Amino acid sequence: MDIHFIFDAQDLKSTVSTLNTANIPFKLVKKPNGVHVFIAKNEECETLVERYCKMWVPCSGCDSCSGTKSKKAIKYVLYPPMILFPTGTQLTDELKNQAQELLAETKTKGCTHAAINAPIQASDVIRKPQIVPVIGDFGEFYDYDVSIGSEEMQRSFWATSLQNQIFQTWAPMYTMFSRGNITEKKRVLTQFNQQSTIENSTVIDLYAGIGYFTLPYAKQRPKQVYCWEINPWSVEGLARAAKKNGFRVQVVQTTEKYTNKYSKDEPQTTLVVFMEDNIKARTRIDSLDLERVSHINMGLLPHAREAFETARALSTPGTVFHVHENVRKVELSQWKKEVGSYFGECLHLEEIKDYSPGVKHVCGDFKRN
Repeated sequence: MDIHFIFDAQDLKSTVSTLNTANIPFKLVKKPNGVHVFIAKNEECETLVERYCKMWVPCSGCDSCSGTKSKKAIKYVLYPPMILFPTGTQLTDELKNQAQELLAETKTKGCTHAAINAPIQASDVIRKPQIVPVIGDFGEFYDYDVSIGSEEMQRSFWATSLQNQIFQTWAPMYTMFSRGNITEKKRVLTQFNQQSTIENSTVIDLYAGIGYFTLPYAKQRPKQVYCWEINPWSVEGLARAAKKNGFRVQVVQTTEKYTNKYSKDEPQTTLVVFMEDNIKARTRIDSLDLERVSHINMGLLPHAREAFETARALSTPGTVFHVHENVRKVELSQWKKEVGSYFGECLHLEEIKDYSPGVKHVCGDFKRN
């Protein structure tokens, strides 16, 4: 996914030189009006563009400056059919005009809507988004007790992203999409199979969401991926994306008894999505194919530790547990020992991003002996 920066620049040399020296992929486009657009191809490029670009616009004239003033870049990401501006962007007439121009330019990519992202409350286990519409009809707001495939869902606005050749689908008014997860998704695709073979195994995602990690697992041809998710809008998005990526999908309501509706002899991967709290997963053990569980994914919300017992009950010898948690940097070594004493050997500790000063969002990979 490309991240776009629009700015007026007098000196691009330092930025271009820095990116070229570091062999970081990017694209620079100059518009007829003199405005430059940097298209960052990854997060490293995004960070460097923000750091090194010198952005200026003519000052309207005053006695306190030398004729120029700094102007912050306009940054956005394309999620067809939506353009999304980052958290902190101010909703102004200038932004609306800019959004109209961008929509006209991206019409060939099917973009018709624009919105501003906003923070999600850390305590919100459903992860309700707080986007601010800028342009376009985002539809009537419905609640979170709607049925999968209902008319309300059919009438709502949906967006799609393509990362690592995998489609992901979500409803921006009801579910979040974290572009920052792309590096961890790539790790699922490139490293996890070396820890425990995924093909023809069973994978379990106890915090599925719209399929951030579910879909990268599914691409590696396991027999099935068992998922748990409580937000019906996320379940709908995951089901839509599964079909778009060519996987079979079966959604199971919390009151419904699960029986596999697909033939086990067919090679196609099946995603089984249980729309319920993952604490209920242990009650379904007898109906699941747990002959060889290669990987179990545990997310952050409300807390990975609440799923520890469930994960261990679902595991088999050789299962690798992927535990996401926010941990103080000074406690990382102790955290590895503590979690490892419960699950098994720590194969790897991935420091994904800074969560807050002195705190890292990490994922520890632990293998059951």
